[in-house]
Amino acid sequence: MNRSNNYDKFELKWSISILKKRSKDGSEYWHFLRYKEETESFEGFFNLLKSGDKYITANYIINGNDFTQYLNIYSYHYRLDQPTSNYNLLTFAFNNTKLVKGENIKDKVNLPFQKFAIKQILGENIVYQDVADLYSKKYISEEEFENIVQNVLKSENEDITFYCCCVCADRECGYCSMQITKEEESVRWKIPINYHRPYIFERQEYENAFADFKEFVDNIKQKKA
Repeated sequence: MNRSNNYDKFELKWSISILKKRSKDGSEYWHFLRYKEETESFEGFFNLLKSGDKYITANYIINGNDFTQYLNIYSYHYRLDQPTSNYNLLTFAFNNTKLVKGENIKDKVNLPFQKFAIKQILGENIVYQDVADLYSKKYISEEEFENIVQNVLKSENEDITFYCCCVCADRECGYCSMQITKEEESVRWKIPINYHRPYIFERQEYENAFADFKEFVDNIKQKKA
């Protein structure tokens, strides 16, 4: 660690990218557009998704370094033919929300999934109802539904789906996992790789980084209650 108090430095940067086409062959690629400004509201920033050709991501900066680049997620996701190189669970629900003119993302977001993701990234335990709210019983039997919920509940409480497939967030499509543990004064990230040391963040600093975003999601919850 490079801090005198023995905590790793955690920062959160929100960015938005836009889909473009190469002039030479017409192939599509994602081009970084800009970061969210400190004074910009989350509602305004997330409503930039209206055109359907943009995506938003949370960029985790640890000790001054982009965590995605450190894990080489760029190479991993291009091999999976994904449209974004660091698609994370936290923003999956927003990036898969299709907006049309006049609609607000608060009215369309998949709230159960977002509540699920927020709890995970903050190191909170996932309970049965968190998972059950993600699935529909419309096309499957009660037994199949129960099996799905129990399997997801078990796997996501062991380690969370940290980076995921941009289409379905299903582990079978490829994912990068993380064990996140909240302690009295710290939050610990442990990559399930034996040789890698855990990251330990000051809990207050870590939770403050997500505070504005959590408030934004909580406001959606209150509106839909």
